[in-house]
Amino acid sequence: MLDVQTATKENFLPPTLPKVDGDKSITFGPGELKFFVAEIKEMIENKKIIDLPKAIHNAKYFAMLEEREKEIKEGKVVSFTAEEWEKFVNEQEF
Repeated sequence: MLDVQTATKENFLPPTLPKVDGDKSITFGPGELKFFVAEIKEMIENKKIIDLPKAIHNAKYFAMLEEREKEIKEGKVVSFTAEEWEKFVNEQEF
């Protein structure tokens, strides 16, 4: 049986975390909404307090990581070995 919990100010966001600005709309970019839903679902399944700022932050971060992985697979990212990077840095004029 599913437990029902009433969302109140006290159990919806911890008082020590910044609250979501009610006047500010939040727009999710491509891929972010699925991560937001997954974050909220995980909080509910683990019976944790629903932390919207954390879910929003994580959704945006995970979507960014997913995009970077896609770019790497497509060869759009330049990569260096540790030795190549060290040589590059040492050749720079500061």
